[in-house]
Amino acid sequence: IESRSTSVSLVSTKIARSKFLRLSTFDACGPCFDQSAVVDRILEKAVRMNISDALLNQDIYPGVGNIIKIEGLHRASIDPRDQVCLIPKDLISKVVDECRRFSMNWLQYGKAGEKKVYNRTECGSCGGDISMQKVGGHSGGLSRVTFWCKDCQPSITAEYEPNVHRPKRKIDSSSFVNLSCPQHGMTNIKLRRVRKEQNRDRLFAICSAPQCPYFKWADQHLPFCKCGEKVIMRISKTSNSGGKWFLCCSRNGIKGNNTISPKLGCDYFSWVTGPQKLPFGKLLTPLL
Repeated sequence: IESRSTSVSLVSTKIARSKFLRLSTFDACGPCFDQSAVVDRILEKAVRMNISDALLNQDIYPGVGNIIKIEGLHRASIDPRDQVCLIPKDLISKVVDECRRFSMNWLQYGKAGEKKVYNRTECGSCGGDISMQKVGGHSGGLSRVTFWCKDCQPSITAEYEPNVHRPKRKIDSSSFVNLSCPQHGMTNIKLRRVRKEQNRDRLFAICSAPQCPYFKWADQHLPFCKCGEKVIMRISKTSNSGGKWFLCCSRNGIKGNNTISPKLGCDYFSWVTGPQKLPFGKLLTPLL
């Protein structure tokens, strides 16, 4: 086993076995899993938490990670910011079951199943926009980047009209013609972001086929800022606009020596429009 920057706690065999036996009925992938016991444990120990913290608490529901949490909440139609005390018991039972199903599918096939909202810009269920922000961490848990669809997962505390979904948006594949490898087509096209200082954060396309030299800037249709430089696309992670893409000057906030430099560029800012985002299609992901 190889690991980096990892903290390890050594415990005796007796303590390890005791913990295993104590949590075996709550383990998302355990053979002795008891769904009703997990639901009761959440209602008993996490009533003051939000549902995201409750699901990630390894003393409550061991085995659930961030991706499993995100997809389980989506399939159960629960907003990840909602408090446990406000969620009906049947919905809590539903998300526990969905997390279990997603976990077991992952275990069986060795890879995660279809992700409806995780690291996506459009909902895989309704085609709506995906919201994204750090959620949790208020009850001793970890604040994790979380994705959800406001249409499919209306908040209990918000005034939402139930069961209102947008129709899935069709993407015109003809708009992707400029991101196609002459030798291998679009199948192997990957979108990447420059990590070096020069052209930092600009988007480009490559072909993942072995030894293929294909390279093309993917942002040629985007405007220039007031400095005369190509703007860069970033994504908001705030509570009000999390998940929305915006354009800004590439010279602002340049990192160097673990610090952020003073403002060097202009104040260019605009929200990304549909036509500007459309050519990227499913290649554009929030964690890019």
